[in-house]
Amino acid sequence: MRDHGSPIPPMAPSLPTRALAALGLGLWLVGVQSFEGLASTGLALAAASGLVVLARSADERTRVLRATWPVLLWLSWALVAPTLAGARPSGTGLARALDWLAVPLGAAALGATSARTRRGLVWALAGTALLSCMCAGLQHFGVWPDERAFDALAWTRQPYGRVYEEVPGEPGRFMGGGLLFHRLKFAHVTGLVALAALSLRTRWAIALAAATTLSVWLFPEARLASVALLVALAVGVVQATPRPRVALLGLTGLAVLAALAVALSPGLRERLSTSLTAEGSGERRHLLETGLRAVEAHPFAGVGPGNFQPARFADGSTPALVSENPGKAHNQLLSMAAETGIPGALLFVFSLAWLWRCSPRRALLTPVLVFFGVLGLGHDPLFQAPFSMALVLALGASLTPPSASAGTAAASPRSPGSPPPAGPASPGTAGTPT
Repeated sequence: MRDHGSPIPPMAPSLPTRALAALGLGLWLVGVQSFEGLASTGLALAAASGLVVLARSADERTRVLRATWPVLLWLSWALVAPTLAGARPSGTGLARALDWLAVPLGAAALGATSARTRRGLVWALAGTALLSCMCAGLQHFGVWPDERAFDALAWTRQPYGRVYEEVPGEPGRFMGGGLLFHRLKFAHVTGLVALAALSLRTRWAIALAAATTLSVWLFPEARLASVALLVALAVGVVQATPRPRVALLGLTGLAVLAALAVALSPGLRERLSTSLTAEGSGERRHLLETGLRAVEAHPFAGVGPGNFQPARFADGSTPALVSENPGKAHNQLLSMAAETGIPGALLFVFSLAWLWRCSPRRALLTPVLVFFGVLGLGHDPLFQAPFSMALVLALGASLTPPSASAGTAAASPRSPGSPPPAGPASPGTAGTPT
């Protein structure tokens, strides 16, 4: 006879839902490292599967929404407040904002997958990352097909020409962009891969983290990304072990690796040494000034996502190079305030802090947030669609309990706000990809 006093276990997601989640997540993972259209397709499929999971499971819906309601609140503000103020988001701005729905929906999709599927996703992540790094290396050393060889692929709208930009003062060396064909996109997304690999704490994953880190430091000549990754990795190393001696040994190895990368890259040394000069900073001071003027003119609701244009807020002293900028203040929080107002920027920061509070995978989330924060001091990484989609995937992955698979997340007794387990998770289940 059935014991009517015992709880009824949650219903596992159906096979079609799990298959859709696996397909979407796989395309999403590969796409953020290669083709934006592929990533967008994967994100949409994964989000659809996550929506089904949340619709069918009250427990999973409660778990996910408890962790992500500030994200939804910020998104509502970012879209509604500027619209009511007469500044409707642009098409691009709307798409970038709606990507953030993938935080709760991606978390639900990952929670619906099995441990075997997750291992497959991790291999897809690693394989794509290594292929992209290999391409970046070949591009950097000029061992790459002529630009005309990519004429037949013009329909993909990839910036193939970007990998033929020579490193200043280093003849025969080029700014590699990997499968993304863009040095900053490659550096930013591959940096997230390195941090995700480090969070797994297995030997092969640490080797992947080292390979991707060296690729970021050596091939794209991305100085701020290199510094941000170094800081984030240091945080990850300290976080990985409670033993001070082991942490010190890890930090020493990281410092040696960084010093070796700088020694092997004269171009990176040159770019780091000129980073504070007007020439080396790319007129960032003037870009910041246009962002501040935008906030002063629209402090409450902003100009709307995708509507910030430095030329609209330029004055007589603003260089032409700044006025021609497509829409970045070169400071993520300032750009956020310009587009969604000061309340929008504060809600965005709060939503990230709340996600960290609720995350059972802080080994992943903490370094990712540090990396994003340091990048945001001198760049607008969310302006890049591949990085934006990679970041929301990482945030969603950080909300999935290590034991969750095929519906067990809803049955987990741990609340969203509870701290992560003390010991490292097993390699079979900890490999939630980003």
